[in-house]
Amino acid sequence: MNTKLTAQYNPNSPMSVLRDAQEHIDFHIKTGDYFNFIATAIGFFEEGLAASAVRERVLAEDLRRDLRHVNDMYQITPKAS
Repeated sequence: MNTKLTAQYNPNSPMSVLRDAQEHIDFHIKTGDYFNFIATAIGFFEEGLAASAVRERVLAEDLRRDLRHVNDMYQITPKAS
C-alpha cells in the first residue's frame, strides 16, 4: 500500500484512519499496536452499521476481538528479503 493523505491528518476522522500514509502504518507496526489500530478502524465500520446489519456487526466485533488477541500475543516482524 503506497498511499498518501490527501488532507491534513486528523486522528478524530475515520477517513484519516482509512486513508492513512504508509509511514503512519509503519509507525504502528514499529510501536507494536498495528492490530489495535486495525481494530479501531473496524470499530468505525461497526459504529456506522445500521441495527438491521446484525450479522455484519457480529463479524466486526469478532474480528476486533481476534485482532486484539493477536496484538496481545504476537509481534510483527519483517520478512527476510
